[in-house]
Amino acid sequence: MNYSHEILDAANSEHSIAYERFITWTKSASLEDLQILSELIFKKSFYERISPFLSINDYQNLLLGYYRRCIIENPKNDDLTSRYEACWELLSWFNNLWKDKDENHKQLLEIKEYISDLYRNGDKEIQHAIIYAILEHLFENATIRRFFYDWKGCPLLSDAYKSASLFGDALKSESILKSDVQGPLKE
Repeated sequence: MNYSHEILDAANSEHSIAYERFITWTKSASLEDLQILSELIFKKSFYERISPFLSINDYQNLLLGYYRRCIIENPKNDDLTSRYEACWELLSWFNNLWKDKDENHKQLLEIKEYISDLYRNGDKEIQHAIIYAILEHLFENATIRRFFYDWKGCPLLSDAYKSASLFGDALKSESILKSDVQGPLKE
């Protein structure tokens, strides 16, 4: 069922939105509905009217479900999120949660497993997108790279770990080379 009109009507209204109704919308089979919701849940005028309030898990469930569909289906419609755009949005979501990694540890572990599942079950194009649009950028941060360290020993994930790590290593080398060329850093 498509709820786009109902969701947009609720978004343009000033009335409260029942939590149960919101959850029904998130279970929609329509990518259009999920696209609309994935944008609206970050708008204060929308999310503040959902009663009771959404939890971090509600946000994550919606986003991960939507991103999974986009990464697997790679919609060609310009109004929908493509595979790479979904990867970049997932990267952003992960990085936002990482800012308070102790508080969000459960969600971060869930995303790590989610990325692992997408990679293991994806075709070469999905695997490529995960390495180059998510992992490479995550692995720029040495602490995040360590968070994924167990992938190094997993036969199904070790290639992804190694490929993404090369990018982080190259960035470090480039940074070192720049500092050598420019001389010592001034404090």
